[in-house]
Amino acid sequence: MTGCAAARQLHDIIEDAKAQDGLALIGHINRAINFEIKPVAPSDWLSPLEAINGNGDCKAYSITKYFALLEAGVAADHLRLVIVHARGQSGNHMVLAALWQDHWFILDNLTLMLVPDEASEYVPLLVLDDKGVRSYGAPAVNY
Repeated sequence: MTGCAAARQLHDIIEDAKAQDGLALIGHINRAINFEIKPVAPSDWLSPLEAINGNGDCKAYSITKYFALLEAGVAADHLRLVIVHARGQSGNHMVLAALWQDHWFILDNLTLMLVPDEASEYVPLLVLDDKGVRSYGAPAVNY
């Protein structure tokens, strides 16, 4: 897959999403990217163009969704990359949280559903967003 083909595919996903509003837009991005990236064991950090139509771990899915939602017009302060821990599991996981009508929804490569954060089985550990990096519940630290 050439870089141009990956860029075209990501552009098409974003343009299709722009025809939607609210949760439909967020859900479209979540599903489309979940179908485009093939899951692999934890690996290096990838850019959205490296991940689309390729292989990636939870970081690749989350970062690609973050980028796509920004490009589709979602405000940066409505998006957060979140490192989480699943109760009863070893290791950590990354998801994207998106704010819509005062409710945060979890976009996860393990499901096509948008899960309200209060219904999630995850324990948030770290937040990465437009304000910086912080432990969940702590003030942002800019580097």
